[in-house]
Amino acid sequence: MMPLAARLVTHAMLAAIAVVHSPASGAAASCLLVGDSTVVGTARALRNAFNLQCETQARERVTTAAILRWPASTARHRIAVIGAGSNDAGGPKLSRNLAVLRAAIHADQVIWLKPYEPRASAIVAGLASVRGDFAIDLARFPSRDRVHPGNYISVARAIEVLANAPFNGATLNPTSSRGRSFLSNALPVSPHARRADIITASNDQGG
Repeated sequence: MMPLAARLVTHAMLAAIAVVHSPASGAAASCLLVGDSTVVGTARALRNAFNLQCETQARERVTTAAILRWPASTARHRIAVIGAGSNDAGGPKLSRNLAVLRAAIHADQVIWLKPYEPRASAIVAGLASVRGDFAIDLARFPSRDRVHPGNYISVARAIEVLANAPFNGATLNPTSSRGRSFLSNALPVSPHARRADIITASNDQGG
């Protein structure tokens, strides 16, 4: 099978997607970013503002259904960020597809990027609550098109706050190992998940 990067990344997108590295043998995976163009922008901001390189699976204009066909990471990460739903906000299977995607993510802490579109945002908020995840409300960030934040540095800073650990200067070890697709890698929802802390980000325009 052709590597994910070769299938998804064009030369025009290389500068907008975080570099994927493989850790040294035995190193723990640290961060995973999965999703659409909101994740592409967030990955770039995390790299530029905090020198943070995460395993990144992201593509512009991608739907949640398409993401489910990508090879899923086999590693457990300390932090995972999911940004999906903006490109299929009106789809009848959006709720189901987001739930399947979340079930395939194995991380100590999961942070969602809630889309600007109200229906998709509500679905993400509900799923985050069920799974005990955090959610960053992108609608609180100024945007020209109500799809993409005008300043991704602010989004990166909100993620840093939720991660409860400074990123600046950190040496993290993401992994690029992948196995089955997100669809086949999904696990049942834990009945013991805590409620989400839904974060309303400030309109910080620094950076």
